[in-house]
Amino acid sequence: MTRKNAREMILKLLYELDLRETTAEDVLSKVKDCGEEEEYIKETVKGVYENKQRLDEIINRYAKDWNTDRMNKVDLAILRYSIYEIQAGSIPPSITINEAVELAKKYSTERSSQFVNGVLGGYVRGEGGL
Repeated sequence: MTRKNAREMILKLLYELDLRETTAEDVLSKVKDCGEEEEYIKETVKGVYENKQRLDEIINRYAKDWNTDRMNKVDLAILRYSIYEIQAGSIPPSITINEAVELAKKYSTERSSQFVNGVLGGYVRGEGGL
């Protein structure tokens, strides 16, 4: 499994977490046979789950005229894992943002890629994620 595929799986798992209002352990029980990316997937989903409130506060700060309560659930999942990944600091923010925009194009609305790009770009410029 590639890192790109791992991010796609993370998106799906976080989306499921939001819709079903279940636990991270429940959705992570489905993660199997992902090769070297399995640990990355599990750590990211668990980290986003445990830091959801703090991540949402950051998103609310940089999403002009939007609140996480009103956001598209796919966009919200993308933003949460992207900010979490940027804060981890192991991957350049530009790569994370590019991958997030591509996922928004694939799985969300026509305008979502611009929205995701704007929020993440604002976050990186404003806080640097560090």
